[in-house]
Amino acid sequence: MENNNDRYDFSYFEDDMPYVSHKDRAALEKQTHAFESDDNVRGKTRRQSKKKPAFHKGRAIIIGGGVLLIALIVGIFVLIGSISAAVRNSALKTSDVTDTSVTFSWDKMNNVSGYSVYGKENSEKSYILMASVDDPDMTSVTVDSLNQASQYSFYIVSVKNGKESKFGTADKLFTLPSPPAMTGVTSESEGAVHIDWTPNDKADGYIAEYKSEAGEYSPDQRITVDSGSASSCDITGLEPAENYTVRMYSYMAGEEPIISPPSQEQSIRVSRTEAQTASGATYFDKYIDPKKPMVAFTFDDGPFDGVNSDRILDTLEQYNVTATFFMVGCYVEDHPDNLKRKVDLHMELGNHTWDHSKYGESITVDDIRRCSDAIYEVTGQRPTGFRPPGGAQGDAVLSEATAEGMAIYLWNVNSEDYESQNADAIYNMVMGTLADGNIIGMHDTYEATAEAVERLVPEILAQGYQIVSAHDLVVAKTGNEPEPGEVYYDFVKKEYE
Repeated sequence: MENNNDRYDFSYFEDDMPYVSHKDRAALEKQTHAFESDDNVRGKTRRQSKKKPAFHKGRAIIIGGGVLLIALIVGIFVLIGSISAAVRNSALKTSDVTDTSVTFSWDKMNNVSGYSVYGKENSEKSYILMASVDDPDMTSVTVDSLNQASQYSFYIVSVKNGKESKFGTADKLFTLPSPPAMTGVTSESEGAVHIDWTPNDKADGYIAEYKSEAGEYSPDQRITVDSGSASSCDITGLEPAENYTVRMYSYMAGEEPIISPPSQEQSIRVSRTEAQTASGATYFDKYIDPKKPMVAFTFDDGPFDGVNSDRILDTLEQYNVTATFFMVGCYVEDHPDNLKRKVDLHMELGNHTWDHSKYGESITVDDIRRCSDAIYEVTGQRPTGFRPPGGAQGDAVLSEATAEGMAIYLWNVNSEDYESQNADAIYNMVMGTLADGNIIGMHDTYEATAEAVERLVPEILAQGYQIVSAHDLVVAKTGNEPEPGEVYYDFVKKEYE
């Protein structure tokens, strides 16, 4: 705003002389100079002007004084208005701007009952109420539900006896662009991560940022995509078999680009190379480092209601680890989405008989085959592992598992989740027996198990272990595919070398 103080001369306050404008003062000085004595007029007789009547002189003084007084009053009001406007415009302070909100603060006003903030997107004509503060001692508020990458104007009023008084403005404020929504983070080739996202129609480009599990985000770990319509990118040169975290930004180009807040982070285990078994099920074998310790997670009795099974899948997906699910056939057809998700996440599909009602020698070929058929009908894949209820094997178990190409996986660590149904007890049982080569038995039917898995996975990974399926444990420890009909308990003592 123009500083109106520079337009006025207040030097007349320095003495007792009456105020004379710059224009009148110059004319007076010229007139005085004309009557000064010099060599051309010295000694000459000057014509004396007639004296004006006193009342004319007095009227002139009054009129002149009135004009000067009006000019002085106008000047003071302009000065006050300029100062007041400057105070008003600086009274509403912006402390934080995001893609959908802005936070304002101001100095407390005396004798008011509250405050209101009005705003409008600059493409709109009218201001609307955007936030109210009913506490007179509160001097900040966040206005949210704004449109991303848009220009806004705001003003604030104080409220007293139901009347509003405007005392601050915030003009030409821009919200940030929104971060892109990542729809997928995968790693299907060694040392590389592929990211998919939904494009932001107001973005000119995107930034993908990544860090290792023990590292920090840094400028040299960013990928820039200079296209607002792009929806994917690849990050290469990453360490094989390591966990990474990625996040993304949108940006609007300019001399100083406007960058969005970061997106939610997603974790990914890098360097997965696909290998396909003879049955058609797909697993990731080569990213498993046989020199590093590992345990196999296995889950029985699902999908049942699917709720806890899905919650367990959420955790396994978040940390990009695999497991084996031994499913009961009669539950399968009621939860097709759960099975399809297991396939998408490359979990190993296992058979746990048709209805879990028979044990050992009482298990029939039909009990096993009906379950396998149900899994195939939903997924298009046949199970590659079998676990008999209770662990006992009869002749039908051994012969049918061999015929269907299924290895038989038992366990050496029993979480006893079915007995305790307590997340702390399950966690302590698994962590208290943690060892390279364990096959850990759990159930994806209990809420307590789902809660324990959420704690177990990051802790086991943090201790340097890999979490794998039973199939992948065999491959990593023996270098060969599991043998159909062979019984595997664990690899803690290197029994299968």
